Amino acid sequence: MQRLAIITLIFLAGCANYTKRALPTEAIDHSSAYLYGRFYIDAPSGVLSLDGQISMGFVIKCDDGSHYNLKFYNASPVFALKLKPANCSLKELIYSDVDGYVMGREAYDGTDLQSFELKANQAYYLGDYTADFSTTLQHRSAIWHWSVKKVVRNYQATTNEMQSTYQALRALPTVDLTAVSDLEKN
Repeated sequence: MQRLAIITLIFLAGCANYTKRALPTEAIDHSSAYLYGRFYIDAPSGVLSLDGQISMGFVIKCDDGSHYNLKFYNASPVFALKLKPANCSLKELIYSDVDGYVMGREAYDGTDLQSFELKANQAYYLGDYTADFSTTLQHRSAIWHWSVKKVVRNYQATTNEMQSTYQALRALPTVDLTAVSDLEKN
């Protein structure tokens, strides 16, 4: 039994452990904050994989000690995450293979969202992000590349889509976190 626990611990230590998306049918948790946007990656899916696709994500760290790994998906629907209210920041990017194993991490300085406050009973728009994945061959080795290609401020259209998908979240006030200079307005 101890051997199984050690193997499980080793397995989990290498996984990205992305935060689960809120379910479109779940009721509002008035003690939580919601973060939403579009997080798309142009990457292949895996048929027999554990995680479903090669991906990347944002690591959001908060002053209460919590952190969230926000996954990019290769289908582009808007989605929401349920988080605990706190002061948070977008700190790094995490890269994962088709089985969800972490392939790399790096600091993210692509937006001015270094710090933001999440209050209970509100929904926060983070932006519309498009990322890319590619491979190159170099000396008989495959080199993997991930990158954020485009960040767009599309607040009203994405908010409308989020409220259409998450009917219960319509009751929450929304806050545009993208009121920063480096996002394209769409």
